[in-house]
Amino acid sequence: MSLSEQDYVAGDPLNLYVFAGNWYGTTVMNEPHLRFGVISDIHAQLADDGLSLVPDANTATIERALAFFRDNGADAVVVAGDFTDSGLVRGLRAFADIWRKVFPDNRAPDGRKVERIFATGNHDAYGLANGRRVFQDEEVLRREAIQGDPQKAWRECFGEDYEPFFTKTVRGYDFFCAQWAPGVWCNGYAETGCSGCEAAFRRKMARCDPARPFFYVQHPHPAGTR
Repeated sequence: MSLSEQDYVAGDPLNLYVFAGNWYGTTVMNEPHLRFGVISDIHAQLADDGLSLVPDANTATIERALAFFRDNGADAVVVAGDFTDSGLVRGLRAFADIWRKVFPDNRAPDGRKVERIFATGNHDAYGLANGRRVFQDEEVLRREAIQGDPQKAWRECFGEDYEPFFTKTVRGYDFFCAQWAPGVWCNGYAETGCSGCEAAFRRKMARCDPARPFFYVQHPHPAGTR
């Protein structure tokens, strides 16, 4: 969606907007300062053999979505949780493989860097329970679940540290992101946020430029927003 399409119509010069599957505002804006794509709930699902994705996992659709963002000049891509269906590293790796295919070395064909803004959801956080459909052996499950060692899984798949709360800056604009907090279940309508990140959020916000908009990414739906 547009950050504020009405402002652009009124002549606001900021020219910063978001797109999620479509390109918005091209008739009322000049070159924007920032472009980024937004997707969520990929739910990469492993087949019962634990070796491949089920045929209807829509990997081709994911690739097309990422390619759309790439081909339309995205500076970043936001994935707002639920990379996986069962919380298994192999599902996360499947998405990472698609990402690398579309953005080798995190870059578009023209050489520009495309930043990853990736935050986990409830399905990613509960592999020790949800992953039992695929791996019944407890030792194997602990090794295969993202939940067993999220730091190891994140490093393996994305080559960066896993942080419960993190920030990234893209073209001067701040993204504040919260991973799904352990112990928080999803009931689908009354989430209030990711607990445990309040102090970190305040510390990061203290360094945020108040003259610029910022973006906040989490998987839970805040209460009252739907």
